[in-house]
Amino acid sequence: MSTATIDPQLRQAMQAQPAAEFWLLLRVDRLDAGHSQVLAARGVVVRRSLSLTPTLAVTCTGRAGLDLLNLPWISHVEEDRPVYAL
Repeated sequence: MSTATIDPQLRQAMQAQPAAEFWLLLRVDRLDAGHSQVLAARGVVVRRSLSLTPTLAVTCTGRAGLDLLNLPWISHVEEDRPVYAL
C-alpha cells in the first residue's frame, strides 16, 4: 500500500507508460543525503533540492516513480511542470 499521495491522472500515466521518463517533485520529510542515495540506487536522478518546502526534483521512469510511493519519507508526488508568472 502506498503512503504518498499522487494525482490519479499522474498515477495512470505512469502505469500506462512504465518505461517513459517523468519529471517529478517529491515532497519529503527532510532533505537528507541518505534519501538521495536511496533514490540513486533505484535509478532516480535528483536534479535539484528545494529547501523552502523539503522537496526533491527528480527524473525517473514511470515504473521507478510508482515504486517511490511506498517510501515512508515521501509524502506527496506531483509532476514537475513549468511555472508561469502573470
